[in-house]
Amino acid sequence: MNDPLPQKLQEEIIRLVEGSLHDELTQEESEELSRLVASSPDINHFYRACLWDATNIRTWAGGGLRPNEALAESEVPHPVSLPRAAWSVFDWHSHPLRLAYFAAAVLLGVCGGYWGTRFSPRSDSHRGDVASATSDPIARLVGVDLPEWDGFSPQINTGINAGQKLVLKSGVAELRYNSGAEVVLQGPVEFWVGSQPGSVNSGYLKVGKLVAHCETPESKGFTIRTEKSRVVDLGTRFGVEVQPSGELNVVVLTGVVELLSSESIEDRPADPIRLTANQAATMDGEVGVVSLHDPDNHSQALSMRSLWQSRPRDQTTVSLSAAEMVAHWTFDGNVKDSVGVHHGKVSGDVAFVPGRLGQAAAFDGDGDFIVMGADPLPRTDFTLAAWVSMDEMSTTEAYIAGTQKSSVAGAFLRVEPNLTLMAKVLPNDNVIIEAASSARKCVIGQWTHVAMTVSRVNGLKLYFNGGLVGSGEAGKSHVMAGNFTIARRPDPVQVGGSNCYWSGKIDDVAVWDGALTASELELVVRLGAGRFSELSATKKK
Repeated sequence: MNDPLPQKLQEEIIRLVEGSLHDELTQEESEELSRLVASSPDINHFYRACLWDATNIRTWAGGGLRPNEALAESEVPHPVSLPRAAWSVFDWHSHPLRLAYFAAAVLLGVCGGYWGTRFSPRSDSHRGDVASATSDPIARLVGVDLPEWDGFSPQINTGINAGQKLVLKSGVAELRYNSGAEVVLQGPVEFWVGSQPGSVNSGYLKVGKLVAHCETPESKGFTIRTEKSRVVDLGTRFGVEVQPSGELNVVVLTGVVELLSSESIEDRPADPIRLTANQAATMDGEVGVVSLHDPDNHSQALSMRSLWQSRPRDQTTVSLSAAEMVAHWTFDGNVKDSVGVHHGKVSGDVAFVPGRLGQAAAFDGDGDFIVMGADPLPRTDFTLAAWVSMDEMSTTEAYIAGTQKSSVAGAFLRVEPNLTLMAKVLPNDNVIIEAASSARKCVIGQWTHVAMTVSRVNGLKLYFNGGLVGSGEAGKSHVMAGNFTIARRPDPVQVGGSNCYWSGKIDDVAVWDGALTASELELVVRLGAGRFSELSATKKK
């Protein structure tokens, strides 16, 4: 385009466009609009941008046009093209803007087939139209329940930028936007935070299920886009699910939403469908046909209600813990202890990669490990926990974390060659107490939460993904070795032996001065060690 149109001309075109959509133009004004559109390519371009934004579903949520805004947004392709409207579920002639919409569509057809390009179906290759992640977060992760991420792995309270893709393979995650909108995602799901450049109150759902709640004034108009639709909140709680087949299900739990299909039919722009509390709609993935139904008798609606009721943030109650976190290594780009002074020192080419919570330390099994300057393990009454993922089976034991000095001292976690989990404590010289997960095995390439507790009352206990899998009653304490190490046997063995290196990823390693209970360890698995420590009000040194 050339130089921007004069401000007054922009304002006049916007006035005429809005007047035409509300059927309020005089004959002279209609002729003037037609004359302007035909007089200049720049005016034609601006008019089409105005018409797109005026008929954009944001207008239904109380938005409006401002000079330059429509033009600026039109120069960036929208990330989602919406599918054909479901004319079968409402009466075209009953809509107050029917003639204006139809006339606008016809005019656009004359002026270059604009609707045909705007509403053409797009493949997933157009995901690139979503804005690249910006530097300013527009949402935060506020709750999780057994999440398994693929790629970007946010921690609790992590800020999430516009354009960030979230792939949740399993579990539940809850986001809160700066606007106050809340979104609960249930895996498997692919979701983008912010659905287009500059958007701070929207998201794009490619596949999967979510429930959104919009209570604050700032969250009104919160929009969930899919490949075939937009769902706009008008002050409500609603669920959206996109099946792999493309079928779209929308359920309104409370309030009102408007569903807009993205394609036109017979050159007519999509007419929004308003859904109120206890209404639901299904859009066919092939032809965009919408059907309305009673959500009380619909499995999708029941599952949406269940997802909202079980959202992790509100359902997570954490009591004061007697245990005190004394060391925590998040491995978010470094090996620092986030709560104490037990900072690590890297040996080898340890890398930091996407992990279970944020980043993780990655080891290739050929000599990489981390050693701490001080030993955080108390003699008795302690907990050691971590998230681990193995890249390959080892022919020897693969050490996760702990201390050891031959058969004289130490306490540690490791994985055996048969992939069972093992915890050992050495309470006296040449006395070894162990607990093994004989019925549970680690899976190559899959994250597993591992933990051991030692207490003078209950001895040694071993936990696998939050569940008790082994115990050794005599393991009530250990002789302190002072060589806490991650991803390698703490005491290098003699020539001809093996240092038992770890091949894979390790994340969220934590030590507590006190034995966590089984229920507390379940929360550590759900929330992460750091978030659990915050909510349990344990004092951090």
